[in-house]
Amino acid sequence: MSALGHLRIAAGIHGRDVPQLRARVPHLTGSFGTVFDLFVMGRTADQRVSLDDLASQVEHIADGVRARCSILPLEPQRRTTAFIACDRLDAQGIETVCWPDDSSYHLARAIPPGRRTTWLDLGCGSAVAQILRPQLADVLIASDLNPRALEYARLGAALSGIHHLQTLTGDLESVHADLITCNAPIPGSAGPLWTATDARFMTRLFGVADRALAADGMIVVHAALDAIPTSLGGECVVVAYTPPGTAREFAVVWWRPDGEARQIRARRALDLARPHLDHTDREAALAGTLSPL
Repeated sequence: MSALGHLRIAAGIHGRDVPQLRARVPHLTGSFGTVFDLFVMGRTADQRVSLDDLASQVEHIADGVRARCSILPLEPQRRTTAFIACDRLDAQGIETVCWPDDSSYHLARAIPPGRRTTWLDLGCGSAVAQILRPQLADVLIASDLNPRALEYARLGAALSGIHHLQTLTGDLESVHADLITCNAPIPGSAGPLWTATDARFMTRLFGVADRALAADGMIVVHAALDAIPTSLGGECVVVAYTPPGTAREFAVVWWRPDGEARQIRARRALDLARPHLDHTDREAALAGTLSPL
């Protein structure tokens, strides 16, 4: 069994899927404890460890080897493994590509099912949503202004056996996608690029997304509720929630600029059975079965 296969077992994934992973990284070796300690816990391992395909992701230090990044198994939503690569938990700096949090799952689960031609994820980070749900489009375009994030997106896609993910930085003028997503940073917050921005970011975001959206496409954004513009035309569905232990409210926005002109704003309480928003909350909001904001 491969070392990353052990990580997969640790994530509660059934061992029968390990051969699929072995086929993608056939020379990867190392014990479960070693790989888990290196890439999840960030601990130092013995210099004698052999990691082969991930050798470039470790560095030699005085008392052993240390992972340069984290490699994390994600909760699976398909038959094969999902892994993301990101910075270590103890990494610092404005360009840090952080571990996924609940907002990553809110966004990924909020996307309605169905196959699209092109999915553009703006500010993709380590491309969590696209690695979790690669079956949603023929072409996945992971876009970010941070080249470090795109390096991790490519690594995570490779480890997950995803071959239709492309990365893009900068100009979006030539991109036309029928699905556009973003896990938006929070205006007024301090921290790495992916967590904080200025007050006008959301207006710019929806403007860029609208220009890149193909006819009859959909834009799905996770954001702070108080940062979401109230002037979006077409069909705009907003479902808000309050994370446990916090006062600030967040929401998912489903926007169809070419859709029927209607503005629907609702709220759903999170619970243990459904700790994240998903695409059925949009359907419930449209049906009027959620509490209005």
